[in-house]
Amino acid sequence: MDELGIKFVKFQINFLLKKNDLHDLVHSLTKSEKRHFKLQCQRQGTDGNYLRIFDILDKQPILDEKALKEAFAGETFAKQLHVTKNYLREKILDSLRSFHSQMSKDAAVKDILKNVEILFYKELYGQAADELRRAESLANDFELHTAQIEVSRWKRKLEQTLHPNRYDRLAEILEEQKQAAAALQNNLEYWETIVRTAQNFMQRSAVAAPLSIFDDPTNAQSLESKVLFFNTLYIKNLREGQQDNAEKALVDLIKVLEAHPARVKEDPISYITTVNNLAGFHVFRNESELALALISRHRKFLENLGLPDTRRPVLKQVVRTTNIELEIFRNADDPAGHEAFFREAEVFVKKLPPKMPSEYLLSFQFQFAWVAFLKKDFDNALSWLNQPLNDWRKNSGHAVFRYLLLLNLMVHCERRNLFVLRYFVESARRQFQKSGEMRPFEKELLHFFAKIGEVPLSEHKLLYRDLRKRLFPENGEPMVPAEVLRMIDFGKWLKS
Repeated sequence: MDELGIKFVKFQINFLLKKNDLHDLVHSLTKSEKRHFKLQCQRQGTDGNYLRIFDILDKQPILDEKALKEAFAGETFAKQLHVTKNYLREKILDSLRSFHSQMSKDAAVKDILKNVEILFYKELYGQAADELRRAESLANDFELHTAQIEVSRWKRKLEQTLHPNRYDRLAEILEEQKQAAAALQNNLEYWETIVRTAQNFMQRSAVAAPLSIFDDPTNAQSLESKVLFFNTLYIKNLREGQQDNAEKALVDLIKVLEAHPARVKEDPISYITTVNNLAGFHVFRNESELALALISRHRKFLENLGLPDTRRPVLKQVVRTTNIELEIFRNADDPAGHEAFFREAEVFVKKLPPKMPSEYLLSFQFQFAWVAFLKKDFDNALSWLNQPLNDWRKNSGHAVFRYLLLLNLMVHCERRNLFVLRYFVESARRQFQKSGEMRPFEKELLHFFAKIGEVPLSEHKLLYRDLRKRLFPENGEPMVPAEVLRMIDFGKWLKS
């Protein structure tokens, strides 16, 4: 293929990748954001064609370009539909900027600096200076280094305009700008270190980072740099097998963050992520009580700050916290003793699917199905299994999908749905083969489920006993890996 042909193919690929962008943007909007968008359009009294496109896209769960074009067939603007779609995209982004103008202190500083620029060019220098002081206070309180550099730039412009011969003051402003630039450079160095350390961790190679970076957290000049320092230390110690030091790095980071409640309130993600990492670390070491105590304490700390809020990145971490708790409670000796937690968690999960990452939703669906299975509430177990299994094209790429397939077979086996069991065995076999080579224990399970539908009921106990001996031989290693048993305890099932 010649160079022109290659460019054309790349253009087509990019076009196909981007054609869903507007649909994805529309469906990312919350109810409040949609209401704000429509009210803003009404106030501006603008052309309604882009609103019609918005309404159609909003009602399409999956993008249907053909239906969109047919809806405007014969209308003049339909010949340049892409122009109206681009206009709609810009209007949505403009509305989101307005709606979220105070979503962060960084956004607030940027808006104030826009005011400074407008007032400066109107020669309202006193008002510009007042706004600049507001921006400087926010930038300093929240260590916004790029904003500090921009604030210094405007301070210099104002000083040059009002007092062009005050060189001592100009020198002070330049020093402030240099300090902000140095803090930004320090932050970039810590970012570079954690990225390099994480890369080496994934590649199982030695940690290649300057030793001085690990000497003292006070070398980190900002809170963000300290967060990066402790996370780098955590990864480094994990890589070197120093679990106690890895745990200490997370504990120390939580203490540092809790000493800055205003910063946690502004950006709670680092705090919740660190707590989740430490709780997950405790679960990995079979220290469930420590994990639950940690989560309970951190939840009270967040509630005192009026958190968590409804921002999607924050909700993702809250979902992860709930997922850790669910993993602990579902593996408890008596899951039925935690019924109140399961009820609350189910309500929480059912409210969030549009905002929840698919891998977390799958994990919840599996875990709720497993708890229902242990309680022999097979109808409830199937209600959690059916949706992800029916949507297998979307979900089959996730590791937890294999567990959903096996649990589905276990439920139908216990319910003696032997006719449909044969169908599900073949379906599971196909899914396993598509996603990679079947492991020995999976082959044994599929053979068992296929066989149990072929023999008389009187022989079922013998089949169960034989399966247990194969999976858990008395004088040998279990066939089922430990990480699998943490998800589905086949031993507990076969004993019941």
